[in-house]
Amino acid sequence: MDIQSLSHQLLDIIKEKHVALQKIYQLTYQQSEAIAKKQLNDFLSLSQDKQALIEKTNQLDELFNKHYELAKKSPIGSSFPQILSKHMDLKIMQETIKAIQEIAEKIKLMELQNKDAYKKMLLDMMVSLNQSMASKQDQITRYKRMNDYKKNKP
Repeated sequence: MDIQSLSHQLLDIIKEKHVALQKIYQLTYQQSEAIAKKQLNDFLSLSQDKQALIEKTNQLDELFNKHYELAKKSPIGSSFPQILSKHMDLKIMQETIKAIQEIAEKIKLMELQNKDAYKKMLLDMMVSLNQSMASKQDQITRYKRMNDYKKNKP
């Protein structure tokens, strides 16, 4: 495999990862909206979609590492980084990797915010459920008293 085709493959993998991370960012944003609207089902559905993309990015990382290791083991192996640095794709790779790092940081920050908001949403739901259960219990008690009163009424 020549350096040009190898560098193109590496670049394609990096670009595909960038696209996947952009989709993850969009899904993370949609999760934020779902949490704000207290739509737990939507949040969970988005989480499943996002998990599939996360797995894809992990596979792309493995594929990139595999290709890069192959390049290092090839006859040009030890000089691969120097040859690649003279190749046109390197600049595009560097720019894409920088964009990947930036979007990964944005995702990380939004994930932290979502985590806190999700915990608050669950806590609010638990409080609401407890209040509802207490109210139901109170209603049952009142109903039993009315029934007892009707039964004991002369």
